[in-house]
Amino acid sequence: MSDRFDLDALNRTTIEYYHKRPILGDKGRPQPWRPPTPEWEEEDAVMIKALQSAMKGRRVLEVACGSGQRTRFVAPVAEYVLATEIDHGNLEWARTNLQFDNVEYLQCDAFDLAPINGKFDVGFVGGFFHIVPQARYDAFLSSFHEKLSPGSVVFMYSSSGDLTKVDKRLFRKKGLVDRYCRRELSDGSVYEIVDNDFDEQKLKSIFEPRAENIDVHVGRYMWWMRYVLPCH
Repeated sequence: MSDRFDLDALNRTTIEYYHKRPILGDKGRPQPWRPPTPEWEEEDAVMIKALQSAMKGRRVLEVACGSGQRTRFVAPVAEYVLATEIDHGNLEWARTNLQFDNVEYLQCDAFDLAPINGKFDVGFVGGFFHIVPQARYDAFLSSFHEKLSPGSVVFMYSSSGDLTKVDKRLFRKKGLVDRYCRRELSDGSVYEIVDNDFDEQKLKSIFEPRAENIDVHVGRYMWWMRYVLPCH
């Protein structure tokens, strides 16, 4: 089997890309598909308000927190946050620079949440679901939902991949269902990362068998959704 059909190889490639990006200083550079325009900032503010509403006063499990870009908005309103991330470098940056009394950081693979103890009443996944291969949806969501109590609220968001069409880096591989994005770092290394895009219909088709009260918002720059796990 070639690497392009190997989910484990794809996962290793993705982890390496997100590990190297901040080391090279690439993280945070202006990105053509997410310009810092007033419109983007306004939409981001609306998303953050919805996020904080879902997290307020709750015990939060955050999966794939990266360097804590969104953890910093959750911590002030949540009772407790367990922020998990597989990459040690990103996690250490968050530990050092985003210190909150109610936040604990844990190195953990998003696809293997077995090390997490206890139950949570809110789950949060930000900027991650679009890079999950479709073949891993069931495994990821089952593992994630298992760590949440029945009736828990879940909040997800991601940037809108359609905006990357302007630089023609999006492509598909013959015989595969996922969409990919070719990403180049400043050291010249190139990575092919899953970059699926979603509209309301696609998201509901994935989550309706697993959740209730699904509320989806698809904006120009990002999408977000809130849903509730069944109580039975």
